[in-house]
Amino acid sequence: MLRHFFSKLTHASKKEELSLLASSVHAMKDQWTHHLETLTQEKQKLSAILSSIYDGVLAIDHQKKILTYNEPILKIFNLGGFNLIGKKISDVPLTPTLIKDIEACLEFKKTYQKQIKITPNTERYFECTISPLLSISSKIIGAVAIFHDISELKKLEHMRVDFVANASHELKTPLSVIRGYADTLLEEEGLKEQTIAFVKTIQEHTHRLTKLVEDLLALSQLETEQTLEKAALDLEALIPNLIHHLSPLAKQKNVSIQTNFKEKYVWANASKLEQALTNLLENAIKYNPSGTNIWILSEKEKEAIRLSIKDTGVGISPEHLPRIFERFYRVDQGRSRECGGTGLGLSIVKHVALLHGGYVDVESTPGQGSTFSLILPLL
Repeated sequence: MLRHFFSKLTHASKKEELSLLASSVHAMKDQWTHHLETLTQEKQKLSAILSSIYDGVLAIDHQKKILTYNEPILKIFNLGGFNLIGKKISDVPLTPTLIKDIEACLEFKKTYQKQIKITPNTERYFECTISPLLSISSKIIGAVAIFHDISELKKLEHMRVDFVANASHELKTPLSVIRGYADTLLEEEGLKEQTIAFVKTIQEHTHRLTKLVEDLLALSQLETEQTLEKAALDLEALIPNLIHHLSPLAKQKNVSIQTNFKEKYVWANASKLEQALTNLLENAIKYNPSGTNIWILSEKEKEAIRLSIKDTGVGISPEHLPRIFERFYRVDQGRSRECGGTGLGLSIVKHVALLHGGYVDVESTPGQGSTFSLILPLL
């Protein structure tokens, strides 16, 4: 517009110059007024959208300053009456874990998702998702955090966990009594073959139920634990003990267990890590063909250690992989029962990883084998 104005100005009289200038200024004013009205409308739309969202929404720029937020954020963090716009997240009473995750999102351009507990007045739980805000050129310009209240779900979950734990405890005593009587009966002389067969069947199913109860209790404990005592564990000392413990099963299946540690140390709780790796290794032995190898591997992966159990067994079809770590989920119902599985082993592995702040992963090809991995933070 200005170029057009100046091109006319060079060929105009003074009166015409003033007229052109006035009309151009007026046009520019109209244009800017239109732009401001458009921006105001867009801001009002954004404000209306944020206000109508039940979840808390918090947007931060690349300098870690708050760009915008909605009313639920003030309620979640008990910040009624505060204006957070322009404030650095370090100057706002957010949880240290949340601030750390926002900073990591801005640094690594990764989405972070976790459950957080907030207790300003009453204890509440939120599913928090922090995602990077990227420009058209994929440059990081900020992050947005969304907080979804899952307090009611947590209450129901706690009720379920308590019920399972109490029921499992109540089942342990009668199962021990049944097993004890079955063992005593087998010591009796002169029993008929049919009677011996019946008692052995009782023993077998009692053992299966006992293993199920033990796994239910282990899972309940993992679900209720909040913190772990961790230490630097030497895999070259830890893993041979696991292999020795499972050597009778491996010998029975004629399976060889090999190791390859690119990373020797992992920061973890020893008993919980042993529990998870034992479950993975036991599964690999059970489902691996006779005369094959199983590999226990470790390697550094960014800010984590990946511990993997790799087998050359039957493999798992792709449609089963998304649900493989669910409680009681079985790929092959008949074979799982035949192998004596409870359907809880992989779920226990998953919860051990989550308790360490990590996660689980599985890669599998039918007919070629599977690789189950625990990815645990370095610290």
